Amino acid sequence: NICQNNYDSSSVENMKHFDQIEDELEEMVALLESWVSINSHSENLLGIQNLIAKVTNAFALLEPDSVDIIEGRGLFFQKRKTAPLQIYLGGHLDTVFSKSSHFQKAKRLDKETLQGPG
Repeated sequence: NICQNNYDSSSVENMKHFDQIEDELEEMVALLESWVSINSHSENLLGIQNLIAKVTNAFALLEPDSVDIIEGRGLFFQKRKTAPLQIYLGGHLDTVFSKSSHFQKAKRLDKETLQGPG
């Protein structure tokens, strides 16, 4: 269970968010598995573009104010640009695994561990 009860009763509202994450965990893991199963080797521009489209579609739920594709290989989403608290979530879309690599698909090693490229 990813939602440990390490919070006092004043944070019941926060626990609702953890419960929502727990409820949607399998769906989120399936989405992650589908993303890492797209070959996005640094030289595979079609694979990177495919992944950009899928990630952009998923993040559309957040209704970003702007979405920028950076040099055809990266994404930059912004929401509430003038909010006093800004959060940065970073990552990359390309991998080192070429199309000929045997490491193409994600697999679950156990209930808590997913191994895959990307």
